[in-house]
Amino acid sequence: MPKARILVVDDEPTMLVSTAHVLTTTGYDVVVASSGAESIRLAEEVHPELVLLDVSLPDIDGFEVCRRLKANPALDGMAVIMLSGLRIDADSRSAGLELGADGYITRPVTNRELLAHVEALLRIRAAEAALRRQRQQLYDIVAGNADGMLAIDEQGCVLYANAAACALLDRTSDDLVGAPIGLPFAVGDRSDIELALPDGTRRTVEMRVRKMLWEGESAWLATLRDVSDRRLSERLLQARMALVDYSASHSVVEILQYALDEVGRFVSSPVGFYHLVAEDGHTLAERAWSTQTLERFCTVGESEVHCSVDQAGVWADCVQLRRPVIHNDLTSHPHLKGMPPGHAAIVRELTLPIYREGRLVAVMGIGNKPSDYTEDDVQIVAYLADIAWELAARRRAEAALQNYSLTLEDEVRARTNELLEAQTKLVRQERLAVLGQLAGSVGHELRNPLGVITNSVYVLRLLLPDVPEQVKEYLDLIESEAYAATRIIGDLLEFPRVTSTLPAPVAVTELIQRSVERYPLRDEVTLVQDVPSDLGSIYVDAKQIVQVLGNLLTNAQQAIPGTGQVTILVRKHDDHVSIAISDTGSGMSTETLARIFDPLFTTKARGIGLGLPVCEKLVTINGGSIEVRSEVGVGSTFTVLLPTGPSEVREMEDQ
Repeated sequence: MPKARILVVDDEPTMLVSTAHVLTTTGYDVVVASSGAESIRLAEEVHPELVLLDVSLPDIDGFEVCRRLKANPALDGMAVIMLSGLRIDADSRSAGLELGADGYITRPVTNRELLAHVEALLRIRAAEAALRRQRQQLYDIVAGNADGMLAIDEQGCVLYANAAACALLDRTSDDLVGAPIGLPFAVGDRSDIELALPDGTRRTVEMRVRKMLWEGESAWLATLRDVSDRRLSERLLQARMALVDYSASHSVVEILQYALDEVGRFVSSPVGFYHLVAEDGHTLAERAWSTQTLERFCTVGESEVHCSVDQAGVWADCVQLRRPVIHNDLTSHPHLKGMPPGHAAIVRELTLPIYREGRLVAVMGIGNKPSDYTEDDVQIVAYLADIAWELAARRRAEAALQNYSLTLEDEVRARTNELLEAQTKLVRQERLAVLGQLAGSVGHELRNPLGVITNSVYVLRLLLPDVPEQVKEYLDLIESEAYAATRIIGDLLEFPRVTSTLPAPVAVTELIQRSVERYPLRDEVTLVQDVPSDLGSIYVDAKQIVQVLGNLLTNAQQAIPGTGQVTILVRKHDDHVSIAISDTGSGMSTETLARIFDPLFTTKARGIGLGLPVCEKLVTINGGSIEVRSEVGVGSTFTVLLPTGPSEVREMEDQ
């Protein structure tokens, strides 16, 4: 299969044929042209990866051909190398490169040198194309993320917003990009913020912020997740537990009033009533109003309240329809009878009936929310109204039992004890149910990022072993999410955390001696040291580097199944010292060699594969690097390069 398609352009037949022959025999797919016009036509037809363009052509000179090729958007990505045996001055070379040429070769040039230029340029173009694809893949990941993601510059203005962020904030990308973020955020912390959307609704959003590079510039990446439903569920569960506890020592009316106050806080409704209906399905047996209703809105006396559902006004529509009813413009309702003296002025109203076994048992209503009531409000009110009725019914049963005890003291005492036990059991069951739901909710919330994020990071690291720093920032962000989840649920294989280093001058010979003494080899393995005495000092954290060298010495002897030799070779260079540890062990395959620094990767029967990743981290934060060479059946060599003076070290986060 041809390696690449190359268009050779030269008006000199001998040169054209020889160049084409050299390239063809090397495996390239070659197309030839002998004029400028023909070269432009062929380039547009066959789309070569590379054009070898002679400067001196009979019709259009090579400079103009190069300009036209580079200006054609359909030929984007095509490389051009100009060749000339006459135009060899610096001005000509500069002119060619300024027109977009990727190289300028003066003749005479050997075939080997020409092929080297061609192969080098094609490798560069292939690498650039791969990098563009990788960047696009990562951009697609961010753009398609289910969480909202905002890139924010140092001035607090939005640089980029994915579709999820636009939907969450109810704004378009054009509205967001270039505008101030308008949201409080703290770097690295999880914070809940309340968003007031343009339509008047509110959302609870969990925000996490990380430092990053965006298009080469310092910026922040804010991740937004809508947790409104989860926070609401948690609040409702807490309200349920509080209501259960409150009911154990309060009357029916107090329970109903407490429930109304809770509902009022959830749906911003100061007015509220709760009417229990007698067994006949019409008479109001117990009546309760919210605290704000009694204090601010209503002074109706006990004798003036409705005594029958049949005599009620608009609020009883829900009974006739047997479902919740919303009146967001109550004053225009055709059946409104008006309010009695001292009654609260109602502007908006939400009422709902409560049934048990097909019988009406209660009616609950709330009113005067600042904005319109919605179906979401109906769900909240119905949930708490049902709980309140259950608790009130239990208290009513308790009260009835206490009244019955006046004539049947012994029987009542026995039944009271049973009821108290049932009450205690019910309260305990309610608490366990609430705690179970809450634990399930949290567990579900943690399993999702663990399952999705951990798998995504694993795949990305396999697909993208060598990526630029900007891409690493994205992977670090995703990895930190997975790590946070694994910490919560108890990850048994926590990656060792290395956060800082304390560099100081230390003699190289002392480091080697300490490492050898602390990590001795077994008797079957011979240690050979080539350590000059004039190496001087290096600027590192001695404790950390001893750990690195000791780990490498241990690995070296473990790679030798029987007898063998481990060699320590130290050399001083201009600004660093190299420490090479070699073994005569079994060596590693190419596949294994590519993964030895991957956390949790190991070929040993025992161990979890963190030794070499830790070594790499320790060397890196000490301003150095680590290299490895290995050949199956021959052995391996790990070379640690360390600075001789202070260098810029970086603090590494948890992996």
